[in-house]
Amino acid sequence: MKLMKVIGVVTACLLLSSCLPPVYESLPESNNTAALFLSGHSTYSSVGQIYSNAQTCAGRKWVYGGIAGAPKWINVNGGLPVTISISVGTGTTVVGSNIVNHTCTAMATFTPTSGKRYMAQAITADGISRCGMVVNEVGPDGQDAGRVAVTQRLFKLAETEHSSWCKPLQAP
Repeated sequence: MKLMKVIGVVTACLLLSSCLPPVYESLPESNNTAALFLSGHSTYSSVGQIYSNAQTCAGRKWVYGGIAGAPKWINVNGGLPVTISISVGTGTTVVGSNIVNHTCTAMATFTPTSGKRYMAQAITADGISRCGMVVNEVGPDGQDAGRVAVTQRLFKLAETEHSSWCKPLQAP
């Protein structure tokens, strides 16, 4: 009986791993790229993602956490909108027959300038019941060079990794 449970858990893990998003492959550094670092919250575990389609948040790819490893600098296209998200949380618990996920996902879109460096960070309130994203430019000396304007996005669960993970931006 115990062997059946182990086989069931291993099978579930293998099936679920096929649903994991791919890892983001950073663009080569060039005159047309900007550098970006996603940072979680020191109190909670976190995972950072980037989306192939900034408008609809489709094409989710992991930047760090889980299969993507530790946080790292990545290169993105400068002059084009980029949508990123950072999920922070304390993990999952089992309550009766339900699995409860204790996370909050901060999501935002901004347009980086080529040749600049940016630090994106999830900011939480009320524990992890509310969160948002801030993006700061990082100066040549590595110091904070000021906050960048972002559009906060509303995270929503998608049907597949290639589906939309947010409400679309409204046309201006």
